[in-house]
Amino acid sequence: MLFDIHTHISQFSHEELDSMRQRWHLNNVGFVLSAGTNAYDSRESINLSKKYPDIFAGIGLHPTEINEDYENQINDVFNLMNDQVITMSEIGLDYLPNSPDREIQKYCFLRQIEFAAQNKLPIIFHMRNSNEDTLQILEENDDKIITGASHYFQGTLKDAERIIGLGMYVSFAKTLLRDEGLQKIAQCIPIENIVLETDSYPQYFKKNRQRWTEPKDVLLVAEKLAVVKNISLEKIIQKTTKNSMDLFKLSS
Repeated sequence: MLFDIHTHISQFSHEELDSMRQRWHLNNVGFVLSAGTNAYDSRESINLSKKYPDIFAGIGLHPTEINEDYENQINDVFNLMNDQVITMSEIGLDYLPNSPDREIQKYCFLRQIEFAAQNKLPIIFHMRNSNEDTLQILEENDDKIITGASHYFQGTLKDAERIIGLGMYVSFAKTLLRDEGLQKIAQCIPIENIVLETDSYPQYFKKNRQRWTEPKDVLLVAEKLAVVKNISLEKIIQKTTKNSMDLFKLSS
């Protein structure tokens, strides 16, 4: 069964979850990680993980969610820590023009890396227009990082090699279906260092609800990876799910 290691399913209407779960089960998706972006979102992810056996919870403060009350924001997330939480997700740096102050982002990122280390949690990190600063922080704090994954990877082959060099995973999403540059990177890096995701969230900008990305679509990513690497779909599923289980320390 497939593992979608990064979604925002806690942001969907709760009334939709049962039908969404049916759809992902039909596509051989057995495990889904619900990431948090702030304290509210993180709490919702924990609640989903308590209700559904195939949903796991991450907590975190997303860089674009940071405001002037960031110390309390971070502490509110940390106070949610319990046995349901299997990762710090989603954390990182975002350098879009209207994103929060970069130095504050770096501070929050480092605080969450340290909290993850204290609680023996892997990290799922976001790096948008911030690859060099993100990777530098990770390399400078390598001794604090259990393991982790670069969510929705969009970088260079060198970036991917640096991530792998830190003992972490590269996570491909639906961009792999159309981005030839990503496909070339996926060809070059070992399957042992790859995990898969959809980054699903409610896509209200798409008028046709059936076109929204959901965890069921991680099968499309797996199918594309099988073609790109000239490996059977069965082996892609087996390998990437094992990687995900190792990442989150769920392996038996």
